[in-house]
Amino acid sequence: MNEDSEGGLHDARFPAMRVIGGDEEARSVAQRAYMKAMREGVAETRQQGGEPDYDLLSQVASDIAQEAYDAFVGR
Repeated sequence: MNEDSEGGLHDARFPAMRVIGGDEEARSVAQRAYMKAMREGVAETRQQGGEPDYDLLSQVASDIAQEAYDAFVGR
């Protein structure tokens, strides 16, 4: 994992997280949710014998990350 351009953790194999909001602590929570969702999505896809569609997984993981962000900031 590397730091992305916004200072968060990013796995180079995965597309960047898309989350709206500037609270750094909440973005950290969102980044952890994103990485967990991406890893689980890749693992589940491979377990079922498929190859992951990283762009599609990134969209779903970003939605999960946005929900985590919003919950953290109380939206």
